[in-house]
Amino acid sequence: MRNRFLEGKVAIVTGGGRGIGAATAAALARAGAMVTVAARTEEEIEAVVHQIGEAGGSALAVPTDIGDGEQVLAMVERTVEAFGRIDFLINCAAILEPLGRPAWEVTPEAWRRTIDVDLVGPFLLAHAAVPHMVRQRTGRVLNVSSEVGGIGDAYGALALTVPRASAYSAARAGANSFIRVLSAELLGTGVTANMVWPGVVETRSLHEFRSGLFGEDRSRMSSRWQLPAEDPAGPARMLVWLCSPATAHLTGQVVRWNDPLVQGQLAFFRAP
Repeated sequence: MRNRFLEGKVAIVTGGGRGIGAATAAALARAGAMVTVAARTEEEIEAVVHQIGEAGGSALAVPTDIGDGEQVLAMVERTVEAFGRIDFLINCAAILEPLGRPAWEVTPEAWRRTIDVDLVGPFLLAHAAVPHMVRQRTGRVLNVSSEVGGIGDAYGALALTVPRASAYSAARAGANSFIRVLSAELLGTGVTANMVWPGVVETRSLHEFRSGLFGEDRSRMSSRWQLPAEDPAGPARMLVWLCSPATAHLTGQVVRWNDPLVQGQLAFFRAP
């Protein structure tokens, strides 16, 4: 494999069984990183790890529910035992349900489950992994999120309000705020934390989101959700770029796929 500029580095990718997570795990491995691939479905992450191994990379599959603190801690400990360190924590994991119903018709249990994964999950991951990075005096936390959880002008981007997706929207907004605060707390440690908004990406989650909100009635779908979907390889390339020396100065930022400045930088980035 060529252009292995991440040789000797170690990454954790959650939500790594499919979509952006799987594409990112493979791209990091091509760049030379050793990768822990984590998700709830063991068969999916084993397939990703097998593909990485077939291509000459090094990867470890660890079934993990990021809403469960014990599972998250065990996954981080297995990573350190296997590879000796953690340089990149990339969280692509999320759940979408409940969708398609107003907040007062959603069960508290379903609403809380989304909060546990999409909001508490990023905290649990950081709580387990960041101490290793702080001791190393280097590391990067990247939380893949969405403008559905935008918080307005404080991020230089407009929030996107999506009715009938209250749990997902609230969790994304909270996670965005958490990463911003975490980045401030990490100043001076050598560790950075950023949010990544990949836009509309052709994944199973996108189809689930559209179906959950609009069903088969596309007339109810706003133009935002009818945009052509990006291949997961594009956002994966952006995430690898965010692990490169070129972006070591970035922290507390929302990095958006459709930002012309980001696209300009990616045009000069030689991904493996």
